[in-house]
Amino acid sequence: TCIGFLWFPFNVLDLALVVLLVMRAIAFSLDDGGNAVIGNVLLAVVPILRLLKALRAFPNLKLVYHALSRTREALTVPLFLLLVLTVAFSTMIFLLESRENLETM
Repeated sequence: TCIGFLWFPFNVLDLALVVLLVMRAIAFSLDDGGNAVIGNVLLAVVPILRLLKALRAFPNLKLVYHALSRTREALTVPLFLLLVLTVAFSTMIFLLESRENLETM
């Protein structure tokens, strides 16, 4: 059934990947200035989903999932600190970089 198909995360990932590939093809075929944002987002999202699809080949994925689910509470503080440090250093780079280099980004 359809609900049984959607119960497995890998099937949902496959379905999302197909939908995004079709949207990517439509966005690039229109060549409209208004679709530039949609095309850029799809250009970034589709390869990430294709890499996630490759996770099927790793048999120890369930072991990693089990380990992360058991240590979820202990990992919240280090992950939050990682986020804070990433934002802080990216802000410092943005503020210290000359404005001539920012035009090309």
